[in-house]
Amino acid sequence: MSKKYNIHIKKKVIADYNNGMLIKEIVSKYGLPRSTITDWVYKNKDIVDMHNHKYTKSKIDKYEEELRKKETIITIYEKLFSNHDVPLKCRLYVAEILYKKKFSVYLICNVLHVDKSKFYRYLKRKNTRVWFEKETELLTPLIIEIFTLSKGRFGPQKIKIKLEEKGFRVSQKKISSIMKTNKLVINRIRTKLVYPKKNKDYTIRNELKQNFNPDKPNVVWASDVTYIKVNDIDCYLCVIMDLFSRKVVGYMVSTTNTDSLTTRTFNKAYFERGEPQGLMFHSDRGSNYTSKKMKKLLKACGVKQSVSNTGNPYDNAVIESFFATFKKELINLKSYDTVAQLKIDVDEYMDYYNHYRPHRTLGNKTPSQFEDEYHERLNARKS
Repeated sequence: MSKKYNIHIKKKVIADYNNGMLIKEIVSKYGLPRSTITDWVYKNKDIVDMHNHKYTKSKIDKYEEELRKKETIITIYEKLFSNHDVPLKCRLYVAEILYKKKFSVYLICNVLHVDKSKFYRYLKRKNTRVWFEKETELLTPLIIEIFTLSKGRFGPQKIKIKLEEKGFRVSQKKISSIMKTNKLVINRIRTKLVYPKKNKDYTIRNELKQNFNPDKPNVVWASDVTYIKVNDIDCYLCVIMDLFSRKVVGYMVSTTNTDSLTTRTFNKAYFERGEPQGLMFHSDRGSNYTSKKMKKLLKACGVKQSVSNTGNPYDNAVIESFFATFKKELINLKSYDTVAQLKIDVDEYMDYYNHYRPHRTLGNKTPSQFEDEYHERLNARKS
């Protein structure tokens, strides 16, 4: 049975200990068992540490419990991040969060099993990524806008040209990445070109001979007709292009492919371009171009006529290329119920082609830009 001691003696013992007396000195002073004094001291509510800070027993118990929890958490983290299934990228991300909260880099890397040099390289690259992400954030709406204005026709190359016009220098690879992220898919369906047989009229020669790059406007115009199906109606589009600027200077949609279509299209372009003199008009050998009516019109306007060699589409390659692009970017992407719908879309496309779509042959300028710059240079020389 344990012996009971007077409460006053217990208080004196605790007071002596709190005042700095050693336990062995207290044992000698009071003649009490060491175990009893030790028990009184450590079960007492007030204990003085080496820094003279007072802690209650309940506080110490609470701190010990928190310490055990922290140790458990650390153990869990160590077991988690020592697992090779946890990607390094994930561990570096967690390390970055802890680093921002002012934890020791040594402890962070030790617990997460990350090499310190790798962590510092990660932080350095992170700063670069922040700039990269800001650039992406800035470019994304611009790329979406350009892509939308082109009605889904522009790929990275042409979007790059449009961005440069706005003062942004960016790689096609970057544009491709942003387009892929935002699911911007080019609206194009490739089609096999079919070349119809042409009438063999050898009275008109090939005067152009594939010289597709005249040095000024209204020197050579090229023309052709393409077929478009509208519901159950056969439609034809006649296009006339100035080979200097690749600008479409005249076009017309008709339900008949006769010399009436080609003559009306030529007349419209001829008067809108100010009745140019010294003009050559090149086409294939189709009857709508080699008819008496067409020959008479061209002769009356003082226009020299040229036609491609028989069965050789390369003699009119510029127009053939235009129609291939026109069909990929417009006709093959939708079907038409009425001729009126087709005409609206053709009008929109010709405006887009002449004024918005950059052309590689023209140094990535639009046909209208190319002609405007020519006239500006000409006026500057005259003044």
